[in-house]
Amino acid sequence: WWSMDEADYLAVAEESTFAEVGEAQGWREDDGEWVYDLPFAFNFGGRVYDSVVVHDNACLYFAMGSNTDAIETSLGDLYSESADQDIFVERASDHVTFRWKRVLYSDRESEVNCSITLNADGTIRCAFGDSSYESRQVWLSTARDGAEAEQFGDDDIVFEPNYLPLGLWLEEETGLVYGAPEQAGHYEFDVYVSDGEGAISSKRVTLDVEANPNDHSSGYRIVFDARDGAGAMSVQIVQSDCVYKLPKCTLKPPEGKTRFAGWAGSN
Repeated sequence: WWSMDEADYLAVAEESTFAEVGEAQGWREDDGEWVYDLPFAFNFGGRVYDSVVVHDNACLYFAMGSNTDAIETSLGDLYSESADQDIFVERASDHVTFRWKRVLYSDRESEVNCSITLNADGTIRCAFGDSSYESRQVWLSTARDGAEAEQFGDDDIVFEPNYLPLGLWLEEETGLVYGAPEQAGHYEFDVYVSDGEGAISSKRVTLDVEANPNDHSSGYRIVFDARDGAGAMSVQIVQSDCVYKLPKCTLKPPEGKTRFAGWAGSN
């Protein structure tokens, strides 16, 4: 037995979905970085994030000033030369799309138009519109390993999560999983088994890890309740002795009401 721990994501090519979507953010500074709060908890390589750092050069970082958890493209040094060349964001309850409309710094006649979509289920889609490159590469750097893919033509690159939760490992001889997961979340990964003659079979495994609501030794579990409203928001695990910013409310208010007055906390 073995799992695909050497590749945290599986990269597949899918028909292009590129579209000029999103609202301009006014992010035009050369080599600039901007922090964006996500509408859901995003699991990237076994770590959960509620915000992302958007970089001018068509890259996303999950920690300011660090490339350890990152999505990077091979488009190079980009530049915003006119008011319509910006970074655009399309936001929904189940996905966020970041779109870069830029030119190459070294060749102001070569326009780049590409997007990276983070989906609430953990998948990542990279789509390319106008570009001077015949092929594009995308690298995912995660806590353990990551993944990379090269795109030719008009296809999108889609990265599908493929990892055990951090803190768990698969015993190859028995097929048993050992350890203690470090974070709650939804995980999917491929498990392979082979016989003595070399035949191989595989199966996609789904694992949902729930936090212990009574264990506050390392953190607290925050649950969002719509009360008389509707909708759902992801459970948040917050470390002890830290400052936590409540996310933007995406729950629907009760019928006849236009919005919630605010959060009401309880133990």
